[in-house]
Amino acid sequence: MATRGIPRLVVVTQPASSFFKDEGGRANYLTVQVGLRDGAGSSMSVPLRITLLFESGQVVDDQDIFRVMGSNALTLHSDDPVATIHFRLEKVGCTLASRGSCPVVHVQVSRRNDGQRFKLKFDVDPARSVVCGVAAVMTTPICVMSKRKSGDGAAISTGGDGCHSRKIPKHTDGPSTVSKQVAAMQAQLSRLMALVEAQHRLLTRLTSPHVPKDLDTLLTEEDVSFRAAMMDASDHVTSVLHHAAPLGTYYR
Repeated sequence: MATRGIPRLVVVTQPASSFFKDEGGRANYLTVQVGLRDGAGSSMSVPLRITLLFESGQVVDDQDIFRVMGSNALTLHSDDPVATIHFRLEKVGCTLASRGSCPVVHVQVSRRNDGQRFKLKFDVDPARSVVCGVAAVMTTPICVMSKRKSGDGAAISTGGDGCHSRKIPKHTDGPSTVSKQVAAMQAQLSRLMALVEAQHRLLTRLTSPHVPKDLDTLLTEEDVSFRAAMMDASDHVTSVLHHAAPLGTYYR
């Protein structure tokens, strides 16, 4: 007489590791298959209970957001030991639908759950069965994202520890560009200060009682000095600004 093993639950087909919840509408869903093993030859009936967990194993507080239609399909029998379950992971709203004989589960993912992946736990529903000793089983983690971005295939993630792929704006040489612009403004300020000092010296000499007799020569010298300072300031600032990006150009 053959010895029958202890019945146990197994995940026959794992759901996809990533789910783009905003793509494909309601026709976009995940699928998992759960089976009963080592129960052959028995008349055992195992009603399943599904619990939404975080990847860490912690139970999601609001289990009301997880609902199943067609609970009859969530009962395993020795002669039909595999159940196929379709489900969605959504951020807002909790709706239910039925597709053929398989239930479709719509799970709401609230903002409080951002940054964590999810998984499903299957065990015997104690409210519908007195079967004992059947070990629970869990799916692999599922990363929930909104949608793929066109062009580069990047995705915005709404959950998933380690599955974030939220695109970060690329920095160019932002700090270097700012430094160049600051240097240009400082150089311009220094030249302007030099011009003010030159003008001050000129006024001081003009109002001094010891003004030289050759006033025309003095004014000519000061005019030449002033124009040279202006040209020097203009050339320096133009050179610095030529290598600096416009203000605000920090991202591509």
